[in-house]
Amino acid sequence: MVRDRRRLALVPATSIDEDRIRSIRCYDQPMQVTTLFTRTSKLNRWYRGLVGKVAEAIDASPDALHADLKFKAGLIMQIIPVRAAGTSAIALRLKSTAFPLMDDTEFSHYVDIAVELMHRDYLPQIRSRAWQKQIIEWAGRRPRLDPPNTITA
Repeated sequence: MVRDRRRLALVPATSIDEDRIRSIRCYDQPMQVTTLFTRTSKLNRWYRGLVGKVAEAIDASPDALHADLKFKAGLIMQIIPVRAAGTSAIALRLKSTAFPLMDDTEFSHYVDIAVELMHRDYLPQIRSRAWQKQIIEWAGRRPRLDPPNTITA
């Protein structure tokens, strides 16, 4: 959601956000909404929307797909050896894509890789040109990076 500057209203930031709002049941009762500020870039909303649509298409959880994409993209922070009952294994701690832990340039590079992985590993039956059209249908055109915030004294 973004705040419309001309009026006192929150409006959908993307077509995916619009779909989410439409999914809320309409009641003539007041409701309480909690505001949670997440990464502010339009690219992040676009990416999470696309991940949601791909997850729906392959019957998976969006968070699980996001974690799998981070693993396949090599966003590994730590490898932890685990020993239990005479066997050894490893656990992985993935890097966060949350703002400000990952800057927008690095996040944009990750998104490029993740989009390719979604096609290659989860929807390979869709040809390349059709994949580009599917992306636009599901999430719209990829937004440009937000300009960097500048603080003036």
